[in-house]
Amino acid sequence: MPPSVTKEKKLEELERALWKIHTDGRGGGIREERKTESEVWDRQTLDAIYRFMKKGIVDTVEHPISTGKEANVFLALNPKGETIVVKIYRTSTADFRGIEEYIMGDPRFPGRRSNKRQVIFAWARKEFLNLRLAHNNGVPVPRPIDFFKNVLAMEYVGTEEMAAPEVRQVKLEDPQMFFDEVIDAVSLLLNKAHLVHGDLSEYNILVRDGSPVLIDMGQAMMERHGRANELLDRDCRNVARYFKRLGVETSPEEVRERILADRDEELEGEDGDAEKP
Repeated sequence: MPPSVTKEKKLEELERALWKIHTDGRGGGIREERKTESEVWDRQTLDAIYRFMKKGIVDTVEHPISTGKEANVFLALNPKGETIVVKIYRTSTADFRGIEEYIMGDPRFPGRRSNKRQVIFAWARKEFLNLRLAHNNGVPVPRPIDFFKNVLAMEYVGTEEMAAPEVRQVKLEDPQMFFDEVIDAVSLLLNKAHLVHGDLSEYNILVRDGSPVLIDMGQAMMERHGRANELLDRDCRNVARYFKRLGVETSPEEVRERILADRDEELEGEDGDAEKP
């Protein structure tokens, strides 16, 4: 059988298997589910998953962990039976103009994308690069594994029973200590990886073994980007607002001061990903 025919057959089998996961008990799925799945499991996404399978990264896709306007996150298993995560950016419904604002001005992505698909592909690559840069500099983030087109494979954060919850879903035993660890993580992100998260809040800080893990790194910008200072201020406001609600005495000004306290002018980056501002 020619390789192209084999691939088409594999893609069709994969599509049927993935749809089966998300159908109701009658095997048909309700209308809304069909619409959602058609937006997620399009041909290029199936092609990306197939590529991960060929590379030995993914063996099976199990079930969704979270869904959003821009991306869906699925639990998957690699050929060793180890749990990983597959994040799929939607190419049909994502706000690509809003996303493009975070790509423009990044020297790693020169020029302007001519269509939505190119923007989404660049976004997946950007999150991979940001995660790699952060992880290599000791920031608590999921370890990136690989990316292709609109799909990103990365480390699973959680236990055998459940994925790690967002901090807003957890009653912290010691909010002050957790707050201090968040400040340390953001300080590492800025001063070592030279990145600003840009959308930090209680919705994208996970709790793993009582400590924070920063997620959703697609919009993170290099420190020397023109909007970096503005986004850092926003992160500081969000962190201060949330932890004040938990009884921690803080302010946006204090958060910013603590993040900048360990300022390190030494350039640390990977493959030219970071430069002195």
